[in-house]
Parts: sequence; structure tokens; C-alpha cells
Amino acid sequence: MNEKIEHAVDAIFNGYEDTAELRDFKKEIGVNLAERIADMTAKGVSAEEALAKAMDELGDITEAADAVSRQKRQEIIGGAYTGTFHLDRLHVIGYPVLGLVFLFGLITGAITWFATGMETAALGALMPFIVTPVCGFVFLGLTQETKTRYPVPKKRSFFYALAVLLILSGIFISGLTFFAVRNDSGAVRQAAAEPHFVSENISLVSMLSVLVPFCLPGAALLAFLVLSEKDRKKPWLRRLMETQDEVYDEKFGLLSGALWIAAMGFFILLGIAAGWHISWIVFLFAVAVQCILNYLVLKKKT
Repeated sequence: MNEKIEHAVDAIFNGYEDTAELRDFKKEIGVNLAERIADMTAKGVSAEEALAKAMDELGDITEAADAVSRQKRQEIIGGAYTGTFHLDRLHVIGYPVLGLVFLFGLITGAITWFATGMETAALGALMPFIVTPVCGFVFLGLTQETKTRYPVPKKRSFFYALAVLLILSGIFISGLTFFAVRNDSGAVRQAAAEPHFVSENISLVSMLSVLVPFCLPGAALLAFLVLSEKDRKKPWLRRLMETQDEVYDEKFGLLSGALWIAAMGFFILLGIAAGWHISWIVFLFAVAVQCILNYLVLKKKT
């Protein structure tokens, strides 16, 4: 009989969100039904008839179930908006200062380029004012608490910033090396009447020889940090993700971010190696891959 009562209660709440509160509510109803059926069977009523009468006496309890489900949704949604997180002095001062340094670097690089017409001079002027703010933004962004996630410890955030520093420094230094070696070898080529491709090959080899020792350790450190990262989601978000399928959204975000980081890297490398007039083609392929990712995620969800 207990099994029949359980099936009858489950049928009433079929289609409702399965929460801890609703399970407790169903259990309480099942206990009440069992007591009522026991009273009627003690008076000579058959078990099947007692169950039917008890269900009729129970009446329409879907309104109470709706209230339980609605309360749970309000708790989950309310968790996303309750509480304010004020920035500390480090973040309040850090973000504007780093932003000004970044803009100053862009202006300085542009002025240097137009004044000298030399790629090495422009990159040299641009590098410290771009690399430093980006690393700072990474550190500040990771150490800042949000409504959905706890902050990353400062020590671990420092290593994230260090990984970004190695990668960006490798890109800038390899660019400086490429243009410097190309200009020097070009002068030697003209004096010795060597083929043009000789100087280009020397420039590429020099660029890669500088790129590898910086970018590979940085990429390895970044991969280790990402793969060993602990779950920093707040409890209300974890409860929300238990009832909603957001795994695909998280994977999609990681894949999309990796795609555009790789696209930016290839854009810079191709621009240095083959020319900026064709390097933009990389973004066409990135857009195409992004559309494919969107389609696969939507297909998986549906």
C-alpha cells in the first residue's frame, strides 16, 4: 500500500520542479494519507477504496505545490541580486590608473610610429604601457569578488598575471626581434646582393627563437592554473546549476574564449610574418568556427 500511496502522490506533482522543499511536502502528504487510509481500513473499508476516498478528501493541493516551487525559484533568483560587493581601495584606484596607462601607451605608440616610421621604435614604446596594464587587469579581475564567484587568492592571481606577462612579452619581443633583424639583414642583403628570402627567413627564425622561450612557459603555466582551478561558484549559483543545465554554457564560454585568444595570437604572428594586409583573414575563420560552436551547443541543448 505504501508503494501505491507513493505513486499516487508522485502523479499529483508530476511536472513540478524537484526540490528538497517539494520532496518534504510530498513525504508529509504521504504520511497523512497513510494515517487516513489506516483509519478507514480499520472500519472495514477496503484498501483500494480507502485510497480513493483519501485522495478525494485531499482535494486540490497543486496551489500549495505551486507556492513551494515559486518560493524556491525566488530564493534562487534572489540570491543573484542580494548583497552588494564594494570594491576595496586597491581595485578602486587600480582600474582607472591601469586604464590611463593603457590609453597613454596607445597614444605613445601611435606618435612614435608617425614620427619615426619604424616598427621597432613603435613596438618598443608600446610594450611597457600595454603589457603592464593587461597583467594588472588580470590580477585585479581575479581578486575581485562578484555576485556569482568568490575571489581567487592573491598568490594564485599573481601567477595568472605572470603567465600573461610571459605570453605578451614573448609576442612583443619577438616582434621587435623580427623587425630589427629584418632591417639589419636587409641592409646586409643589399650590400652583398643576397636574395630577399634569405633575410626574411633569418627574421622569422630569430622571431621564433625569442617567441618560444617566453610563450611556451607562459602557456604551460596558464594551462596548469586553469586545469587546477577550484570551483569558486557561490552556494546559490551551485543550487541553481543543479536544477538547470548550464554545463554547456560554461564549456561554450571556455571554448569561445580560447578561440578568440588563439585568433588574436595568429593575427599578430601572421601580421608580423606575412603582413598586416592579409592577417585579418584569421578573424573570418574565427567567426566561422564561432558560428559552428553556437550551432553545436544549441543542438546539444535541444
